[in-house]
Amino acid sequence: MAEKQIVNAPTSSGVSVPAFEQKLKLNTLQAQKVMRRVFSRAAGSLYRIDVILRIISGDEDAERVELIINTMLGEVEATLQQAGKEMAASLEENGVDGLPVYDAPTEETVRITSPHVARFVSMVRKLDALIAQIDALWLSGLMTNKERNDAVYRWQQRVIGLGSRIIGLERRARQAAQRQGKGAEVDAEVPMDNEADDLADDAPELEAATA
Repeated sequence: MAEKQIVNAPTSSGVSVPAFEQKLKLNTLQAQKVMRRVFSRAAGSLYRIDVILRIISGDEDAERVELIINTMLGEVEATLQQAGKEMAASLEENGVDGLPVYDAPTEETVRITSPHVARFVSMVRKLDALIAQIDALWLSGLMTNKERNDAVYRWQQRVIGLGSRIIGLERRARQAAQRQGKGAEVDAEVPMDNEADDLADDAPELEAATA
């Protein structure tokens, strides 16, 4: 099994911040693509957004950004959970009581630097489990090749699209700090990741590139 360290965007320079590490085993190619193509940048943005919101706490802009993040995460979490229940019911109805074994699982070490990052990691786990259920239905002859391919691509893109939207929200939080005259404080505490900023501009291209 391949193992690698996921390196998130840097945290506050010279400041001791709370974090913990988790092992994340992923079986499916689609979940592995999410980790490879968007997780580190989205997790870095989530951490930096949390820091920015603490700096501008009490401001309506801060509350608005946090509400947007929670809504976006909640919507995708709910759809993944509902889809998982539907797939589990279909597997049970058709007497399929096992999930596939995969040839090349990966094990990542992820650094959890905020509650939002923890939710994103949980979402990737749910995606991995859902794709395995879809593969089980397909291998059992209960889905056609096209149905399977469309489903796994659609769910992969749903999570990658969420990641790119999160990256874009970091800019919105920074703009709120600028309006309060706290832009320099934010930049000193959590410098902007230029790569993430470019991805925020090119979110549709990012999603298309993951096909």
